[in-house]
Amino acid sequence: MNQAKMRRITEIRRAIQEMSNLPTLPNVALEVMRLTQDPKSTITDLVRVVEKDVALASSILRAANSAYYGVPRKIDTMKMAVVILGMNEIINLVMGVSVFKTFSDTGGSDDFDMNLFWQHSAAVGDLSLALYQGFKLQAPSSCYISGLLHDVGKLILFQFFNDLFMEVLEVSKSDGNLTAEAEIEALGVDHGHIGAWLIQRWNLPEDIVSAVAQHHIRASDVEPDSISVFVDWADRLAHLLDENSPDKVCKILNADKEWKNWIPRGDHSINDLIDTFSEKYENSKNILEIVD
Repeated sequence: MNQAKMRRITEIRRAIQEMSNLPTLPNVALEVMRLTQDPKSTITDLVRVVEKDVALASSILRAANSAYYGVPRKIDTMKMAVVILGMNEIINLVMGVSVFKTFSDTGGSDDFDMNLFWQHSAAVGDLSLALYQGFKLQAPSSCYISGLLHDVGKLILFQFFNDLFMEVLEVSKSDGNLTAEAEIEALGVDHGHIGAWLIQRWNLPEDIVSAVAQHHIRASDVEPDSISVFVDWADRLAHLLDENSPDKVCKILNADKEWKNWIPRGDHSINDLIDTFSEKYENSKNILEIVD
């Protein structure tokens, strides 16, 4: 890497570290994340923390009663929501609502559609979790949040380094390269690492920081069961499902040596998996309606 790019990386990182107007997560969201690191935390602890923020609690209850979850009875207390949906799902909801609200004032442009950005982010969160479940693996508590936040660095580039980011998007379109590749070429660093720097400032767990930073690093270069690899494949699946039918996605993956080399060993029907992933992907498109 040449010295000019090294200087650019240093300048961007220093700017992010020193910015006083960077988005910050609500205190309640940070408290909830701390609970995920405490093996002794209980339903009572989670309910107590969420109910500190009346507006957030109201949003969570509205989401819990939406068609997205399809619960047959009305959920009218936070404790009931946690009991019915589970602690992990409520934690994911808290983080989802908090992140959307944190960036609610960030408007998009013709080249950067915010609705599509959040739909994709939610889909990658859902698909990261679905991959673990589909392969009958125990999902880390942070996998959904890692997927949800995987592209948050793009928001920082769009909001605070707009001219540079617009150049990157233009180069990416004209050359047919991935945005991350165009970012590295232009900036020396991609949105994954930029997002990780922000997440470090939020003091979120290190496994989320690592997953976001590394989600464009291929499975052959990191531990194959790391969260970043699941997020990477969830990201790729979301793009594939956006552009192809489930049957076509099955054919693409069946011909993909990288997928076959990575997929956890076991009896996994690719058709059944893709049907599940497709359903998750379509469902995630409604995320903006339930957290608005």
